[in-house]
Amino acid sequence: KDRRESSSFSTFYELLLTMSEFNNSTCPSDSDTVLSLFSKESICEEGSLTAIFAIIFFGLFFLSRNILHRNNKKYLEANPPTNDEERELLNGMPSYLTDAPVAATSNWGKFKRFFEETFVAPFVMADMESFVAVIFFLWFTMTIPMALTRLYEKRWANQLVAQHGPLNLLSQSLGCKTIDMTAIPYTVDLTGPPPRKRRLLGRILRRAPTTPIEDLELNQNLDYFFTTHLFFGMCWLFAGTIQIYWARKGWSPIAAIRHKAHKKFGRFIALPACLGHVFFALHMAIRNPVNQVFAIRMQYFATVAESLLLVIIGIKHAIQAQAVKKQAEEEGEYDPTTDSPAGEYEHEYKENIAMHKVRMCFAFFQSMFGSGAIRLTSWWLWMLGKFLPHWLRMRVDRGECQSCAKGLYNNYQVGSADHCFTAVFVNLAVTDALVLWLEWLFLCLPNNEWNTLDKEKNSFEIQASLLLARRFPLDAPIP
Repeated sequence: KDRRESSSFSTFYELLLTMSEFNNSTCPSDSDTVLSLFSKESICEEGSLTAIFAIIFFGLFFLSRNILHRNNKKYLEANPPTNDEERELLNGMPSYLTDAPVAATSNWGKFKRFFEETFVAPFVMADMESFVAVIFFLWFTMTIPMALTRLYEKRWANQLVAQHGPLNLLSQSLGCKTIDMTAIPYTVDLTGPPPRKRRLLGRILRRAPTTPIEDLELNQNLDYFFTTHLFFGMCWLFAGTIQIYWARKGWSPIAAIRHKAHKKFGRFIALPACLGHVFFALHMAIRNPVNQVFAIRMQYFATVAESLLLVIIGIKHAIQAQAVKKQAEEEGEYDPTTDSPAGEYEHEYKENIAMHKVRMCFAFFQSMFGSGAIRLTSWWLWMLGKFLPHWLRMRVDRGECQSCAKGLYNNYQVGSADHCFTAVFVNLAVTDALVLWLEWLFLCLPNNEWNTLDKEKNSFEIQASLLLARRFPLDAPIP
């Protein structure tokens, strides 16, 4: 304890929790409180100021990206490329900036153009590496507080430290109150005697307890589920990010060495981490320690199955690319400087490499569904719920619903979700929409092969068809 108190990080973490007006009850004490953005009392005395800060942040981010995008387009329209160097520069820009707008004659076509110009194009990043780095930073900072809660508070809970902590600090600095950041308490304090030890295989295969037992023992069983799921989720987040981030520019400036290192890291580090994460995610869905209803469990199963399918298809494309390269080497149509085929084999090789990147990156985004994206959307719904009456908040914010499991619904388990189908379904639906949007942004990245596969189609059709490409069978042609 003394060592923890002397740690500067521990002190900062405890400061965040202190300023969040931490509440350890089984149902939030402010359940009947409805916040308002227009009441002076609510803004400062009930914590609404933190939500105002969030709205201002997202609003400024949205407006600044849209203004920057429109300024870029205006500049390119007024200053078209005049030499090969400028044309080469434009090849590295998103197609939304360089392609001529397609005339929209129908209302649906006008809506599509408005949607892509407002909600997609402004948020396309400069390259794949920056895109993955931003996702890694967000997902890591939003997920790791769960481990810190277990370490410092001796319990499992979904704490919105990274999402709402800075907003609470701003509100506190202005002399106003804050909002409790504990979205879902999953367990009670776990400082009691440890549960009876079991061999790993027995722990994996044994069914989750269905009869009432001591609170402490039940929560210590949850300790095993959350520890393994969180550990392998973080392993895959790190390994997957490294594998994608260094795929084109990392490892070595020599193409042959870079490709070999990418292959070995994927085979011996990234793939085992991915399979471990998928296995324990499936394990959680099967054992169901927080009592999700059947329909929600089926959605989890579908997400896991889709992630595995994407990995298999992605590996298949990589194997096909290697077979094409080997055949090109045998026939002397191979370029050693790029470590890739030339001549008649070049298109087929690039086609397989492009779809290998798409499938594997989609697998990464999809498999991190519950370890990253869902923490962002649960925060959005958690904030929205603070401004709704309690009966409606219970159907929008899964954190509010699961927090009331033991007190309001008299369930035996803290954080149980067996009565929260609507709230959990809403959370999963919004999260799926977020993942699809991220995949869409990924497909719009510049300097990627899939941006130039079909120049005859407008940008919306290219992105939409490729977005649906993950649903195609193994040997489906590229749109």
